[in-house]
Amino acid sequence: INGPVEFLMGEKTETREPKKVTLSHTFAVANYEVTVEQFQKFRREHKHDARHAQQTDSPVNLVSWYDAVAYCNWLNEQEGIPKDQWCYEPNDKGGYAEGMKIAADFLSRTGYRLPTDEEWEFMCRAGSSSTCGFGEPLELLRSYAWYLGNSESHLWSVGMQLPNRYGAFDMHGNAYEWCHSLSSSPAGQGDVEVKPSDRLVLRGGSFTNQSSNVRSALRTNLRPDYRSYNVGFRPARTYNLSP
Repeated sequence: INGPVEFLMGEKTETREPKKVTLSHTFAVANYEVTVEQFQKFRREHKHDARHAQQTDSPVNLVSWYDAVAYCNWLNEQEGIPKDQWCYEPNDKGGYAEGMKIAADFLSRTGYRLPTDEEWEFMCRAGSSSTCGFGEPLELLRSYAWYLGNSESHLWSVGMQLPNRYGAFDMHGNAYEWCHSLSSSPAGQGDVEVKPSDRLVLRGGSFTNQSSNVRSALRTNLRPDYRSYNVGFRPARTYNLSP
C-alpha cells in the first residue's frame, strides 16, 4: 500500500462516529495468515491444537503475541535484514516475554512486524466503508470467511475463500489475528516495555464467531501471553521507497 492513504476507521454507534485516519507510510501486509507449517520451521517444537488446525496449511494457533513477534524477528534473521531495522527488542534474558521492547520508530523501520490496528482495518476494508470488506450483503460472507455458519468448528487451509480487493485472504474469520498495537497506544507510539498486564489488539474474528463478530470494525484485546485454538497472526512491514 503506497502511502499516504486515508480511510474512515471504526463504525457508527449511538455514541461514536467513524474517525478519519491517515497512514502516511508505505507498507505491506501478508496475503495469508501464518500457517502451521511455516511457524514450525521457526519453532519445530510448537504444539498447535491439531483438533482445530487439522492441516499443515491451516493458520497456526496457540500462539501468543510474544510468539508472533518472535516469528517476525526470525523472518528478519532469515532474510538478513539489519538489526537496526527490527521492530522488537528481546528482554534482558534474550526472550520475547515480559520486559521486551517495541522500538520507538517502528513505523519507519523496514523489518517484519505485526500490522498496526489501523493498517489491519485498512487492509480488511479494502476501500469499503461497509460492515465487511466485500460489501453489505451478508449472504456473501460464506464466500469470503470461515465463521460459525460454515466452519464446521475448525480452522481451514488459508486461501480457500475469495480474497478481498487488495488480495488478502481470510481477513474475516478463520483465525483471530494479533496486531502490533497496544489497545491504549496509537500507532507510532513506541519505545514501550511490554508488561504482562498490557492489552494487545486482536482483529477479524474467527471460525467460532457469528457473522456479527467478524466484521471489519470488530476489535478486542488480550494479554500478550494469551494463547487459544482460534488465535493466529499475519506479518506486515514498512517499505522505504526513497532512493
